[in-house]
Amino acid sequence: MWPWPFDVVLLALTAPFCLWLGMVALQRRRVPGSATFAWLTLSLVVWTGLSAVHRLPLSLDVRVLVAQFQGIGIVGVAPRHTSHRAWSGCPGRPASGLCP
Repeated sequence: MWPWPFDVVLLALTAPFCLWLGMVALQRRRVPGSATFAWLTLSLVVWTGLSAVHRLPLSLDVRVLVAQFQGIGIVGVAPRHTSHRAWSGCPGRPASGLCP
């Protein structure tokens, strides 16, 4: 039997993986969309890391505080994930990646 629930373990493993992905994206700044992808993955680090803490059996006050800080990661993901033009590398074009 595991000492923590399986979803907590998955969330705790996802956070450092997303951090690594963000650092790799920051090292490759010349690639179109790398800054946006780095922002997305770093927001996911906050969101998944705090989600893992939130799922632990802690007091209600701590869980409410962690849930409030989760909003930072959630708000950081939403605008970057939905702005497809920033990912395509072609201003004014959809995210298909087809540039003239």
